[in-house]
Amino acid sequence: MGKSPLILAALAKDAAAGLNFVKVVKPEALNSADYDGALLTADDGKHYLVRIAQNPTAQTNQETELRALKALAKPGTLPFALSSLIASTTTREGEMVRVMNYVYGQEFDLAELSSTSPLVESSAKALAAIHNLPLSVVQDNHFPEYSTSDILRGTAAELDRAMETGKVPSVLLNRWEDALSNENLFRFMPTVIHGHMNESMILEKDNEISGVLDWSELQIGDPSRDFGWVVGRGHDDVIYNMLLAYQKARPAADNNVRQRAQLYHELAWATWLVNGVNKNNDEIVEEALGELELIASQVEAGTALRLTPTSFAPAVVANSSLNPESNPVSPALNATKPLDFGEFAENREPIFAANNFDMPVVDFGSPAVNFDRPVVDFADTDTAPIEIIDASAQQALPSDLPSFLSDDSAGTTSDDESTAATEKAADSKDELF
Repeated sequence: MGKSPLILAALAKDAAAGLNFVKVVKPEALNSADYDGALLTADDGKHYLVRIAQNPTAQTNQETELRALKALAKPGTLPFALSSLIASTTTREGEMVRVMNYVYGQEFDLAELSSTSPLVESSAKALAAIHNLPLSVVQDNHFPEYSTSDILRGTAAELDRAMETGKVPSVLLNRWEDALSNENLFRFMPTVIHGHMNESMILEKDNEISGVLDWSELQIGDPSRDFGWVVGRGHDDVIYNMLLAYQKARPAADNNVRQRAQLYHELAWATWLVNGVNKNNDEIVEEALGELELIASQVEAGTALRLTPTSFAPAVVANSSLNPESNPVSPALNATKPLDFGEFAENREPIFAANNFDMPVVDFGSPAVNFDRPVVDFADTDTAPIEIIDASAQQALPSDLPSFLSDDSAGTTSDDESTAATEKAADSKDELF
């Protein structure tokens, strides 16, 4: 169950003594086996997250994330917001409590965008800005750096592990082997990349990319790795326009970004299959096989993108907001996790990154919350009883908070639990405030 909202707020107050928190809610989306957390509102209306890692792996990932955010924090470097550490403290049990600023924005579904949506160009510019960062951002802060040879060897290892399962359709194994044997497909300059990009990591507000989350896999690598979510969800005209905007913002992009991204996208499902086999998880195995068989049928039908090094062969775009003739482009896209394939896509929950399926996602910007429901109010904690969050509340959210903050599954607290939480919170408040 984790700590009560009041305990978390008291710990946040202890860490950030200069902030006056007046509301706290504990949404389901902020809590898991890896993290305990709450969303706080200060008296100036700003929002903050308090989070506690629940195991050593989560603690390590969070520390990596914070190092990455510090390395990226130079003002004006990126055209979107980043989270940052405001303050930290330690509980009596030795748990690290961190207070972070909140990144505003909504997740969005690329499959629902038109080719002329401002988000298409804004997404391209956001990715180009990441890939245009100086390599020293990674090198000076000792994050992983992979050469083209390293990337090729790592991709070949993914293929070998998939082959060992004996479950991957042979048409896909042949397709991937042919791609990896063509060195021209891997003629690119490694860049700074996010490394774990997917739809749950990129936020929009007012038709602009407002924030990018989870920087725990910051590295130097193949820029195609940051485009798999586009391959998995975007329609051809959306992909085409995004690539035009991407090359305009990053002229140094090579001509085969999209082909490699498609390869990574497909291999991500193979890696997900390996993960399921290793864990004896039939559900994962069936899901991965279903996607791989779908891709195999498209390869056999000749409708899948060819994984051969070519110039960009655009789909027909009827009403492009950009000018294809004046912007010859290279394709680009990735698969840090298995995503749904093109027009056959379905809505599904995000899956772990292809290169580390066991890594918990550190998401500092997707809490679920409803500020109209009852909350703990620190303005009068000495006299007012602690109010229990009403999980059934469905009121509208303030316009500056994303709709996915509405938490209708947080669960209720029993009277006994409420009393215990109140007594524990009172002890903490006496000690911390």
